Amino acid sequence: MRFLRSTFVILFILMGFFSTGFAQNKDNEISGLANLYSNLEYNTIAFNDLKKKWIVSDPLLIRDVFNRFIVKNALRKNGKELSVNEVKNLADDIQNGNVVIFLRKRYYDNEIEYFAMLPFSEIYKKNPRLLADSVTDGFYLKNVIGNSLYKKLQDKSYFFSTITKRIFEVRAGYYFKIYLNLMRPEIMFWSTTSKQRNKYLVSFFGKWGNDKIVMPSYFLRSYVLGFRVTYYDVISTNPDEYSYQFSLGLGFPSNVQYISRIAHNDKLFHSGTNLFMELSGQPLQQIYPKIHNLFMDLQLSYTMFDYKFKDYGINNFVNFYSIKNYFTFTLTKKNIFNVFGLGLFKTSLGFSTHDLNKLQIDPVKKKIIDLEPKKSFINRFNHFLTTSVGIEHFGGLLNYNFNLDYFYGLSYAASYIGFDFEFLVSDNFGFDIRYYKAMNDVHSQVGWRNNYYFVFSPVLKINY
Repeated sequence: MRFLRSTFVILFILMGFFSTGFAQNKDNEISGLANLYSNLEYNTIAFNDLKKKWIVSDPLLIRDVFNRFIVKNALRKNGKELSVNEVKNLADDIQNGNVVIFLRKRYYDNEIEYFAMLPFSEIYKKNPRLLADSVTDGFYLKNVIGNSLYKKLQDKSYFFSTITKRIFEVRAGYYFKIYLNLMRPEIMFWSTTSKQRNKYLVSFFGKWGNDKIVMPSYFLRSYVLGFRVTYYDVISTNPDEYSYQFSLGLGFPSNVQYISRIAHNDKLFHSGTNLFMELSGQPLQQIYPKIHNLFMDLQLSYTMFDYKFKDYGINNFVNFYSIKNYFTFTLTKKNIFNVFGLGLFKTSLGFSTHDLNKLQIDPVKKKIIDLEPKKSFINRFNHFLTTSVGIEHFGGLLNYNFNLDYFYGLSYAASYIGFDFEFLVSDNFGFDIRYYKAMNDVHSQVGWRNNYYFVFSPVLKINY
């Protein structure tokens, strides 16, 4: 019995000895594996200045990334989950374009090794304040935001980025644009930025006619040429969603000669050099940031210099009409709701007015005679109330902008209904149509107006 007891004691001591050695060996093995795994990632801290770094300032892309973090409950600050108020404040900052994403790739491959969200004002600081904990594992980042979005960040396949403090763009349409449309051509020739998220675009523009006074294209007999400045406080995927736009130009007679118009009994002439100004944008958004896509548009055309007798090239008595000045104001609400996937609904309300001057070419006196000299400047104007509803779709294969328009004449019975429709394939080529029809016989009341207007122009758009 004593022998068995001694045997059990000896066996217990031996088992303890071997198990201790085994545990030590196992710990050493795990430690070795950890060291081996950590050494698989080549330490490249000495190459940090050579690693690719860039900043994402596209608010729509940042919103998408932020939403993925919310869905995965992956946002942390100092290792803790963000509170509801912190998430709300961060969402508001992102919506207002005050947040950017800083990214850095590994030196030896294409994977992202650093991801951080920070305020725009912190970009150039040595130790920027982060809005949430940074992500230093590219594979974890890929798991949170998904392969597609990760690849978009990885390949920089979006339209506004910076690499090593040098700003560049890779999305066509925000660098230079050629838009060839007979009714409203535009050629962008210069762009700049004062900070990474905004954009100034300068271009030549043309304007033939004015839809707001129901004188589309060549029916107005005036072609405006000038310069345009467009400003984006935060660049949008839709180039029509600018912050403000200012256009300044001069109006000239269109290429239809006076003699040919007389032969066709056309009595609406262009009678002077006019100054054209247009200001449009979203001023209320600058005051109340939560008001989005509410556009105001002001247009003014004023004749500075009347044509002299010799400018008409006509040597017989001719009575004619001329629109010398006009003013329009339009308020448009865009992106109200999606219409069954066809596009975004919009609506507008406006007021427009134009003067009408009855003049005569007198070859005897070699002068232009005002046939209504007692008519005051104010009483020469004719007014319209305008309204429209429409659908706009931008991006993809088919791009279109369709509006159903109504013009109610306040000065005389001249109400029109119609539509304007622009259609582009791949945002490159297509057509632009205007059609307005009088709701009564306007031509019999005022011979210078037509009962219907139809204009068409092919469109070619080149982004480079």
